[in-house]
Amino acid sequence: MPSDNPRPDVTWTSLPGPVPIDHAWVDGTLWRALAVEWRSAGGEFVALWGSDERPAGLGFVVHAVFICARKWRWISLRAGNDDPRFPALSGLFPAAARQERALFDLLGISCDARDTRPWLRHEVWGARDFPLRRDFVAGAPPVSDEPPYPFVSVRGTGVHEIAVGPIHAGTIEPGHFRFSVVGDEILRLEERLGYTHKGVAKRLEDMSLLDGGALAGRICADSTAAYAGAYAMAVEAVSACMVPPRALWLRA
Repeated sequence: MPSDNPRPDVTWTSLPGPVPIDHAWVDGTLWRALAVEWRSAGGEFVALWGSDERPAGLGFVVHAVFICARKWRWISLRAGNDDPRFPALSGLFPAAARQERALFDLLGISCDARDTRPWLRHEVWGARDFPLRRDFVAGAPPVSDEPPYPFVSVRGTGVHEIAVGPIHAGTIEPGHFRFSVVGDEILRLEERLGYTHKGVAKRLEDMSLLDGGALAGRICADSTAAYAGAYAMAVEAVSACMVPPRALWLRA
């Protein structure tokens, strides 16, 4: 347990790796309380994701990472089995909103967020199909029974709605944008991205670590070193492998 830990009800475990991080299992009350404390102390939200741990008897698990007082904190919460849920973080950290939506799209884990619209579900999966669940059959023909995406409309005198994309004339990533305007003034811009979601995480489940590294380096053509390096760091962290300083210099 870190010496500066102010809460005796949280047991931290220090995990080795290129970026030292402390991990703790928490319940729903602590999940929320820690997020409130770190937000009040000026902490930063880093990431939110989930995992299907049913084969290990843990059900679905939600994970979040924060930085507070220059320390990395990773907390994990068991969200349940049949109807997995967790306390939303987007009310404290707005950057968590889209990750909360993606968490439901991929794993079917719900939360009490204000915005629960789909983020990655571009009418390609059924309402009860969640591609990162262990029992999801990859490569199955997509069957969608979801209604059209509910864009938020702005109404009023002189308001016009301009739709752009998702196909663009340039080389930017596909994205659909809804501009609500009055003359030259933009009242609201609502974007929907994720059209190039490739299912890489599901593909990695069936690959060796070596083959996974090759795939990670090909996810994004202009960021191959960044993705391959991040993959290597993840493998090293999960296997508690401490890379020699010379190897880190050579990698850099």
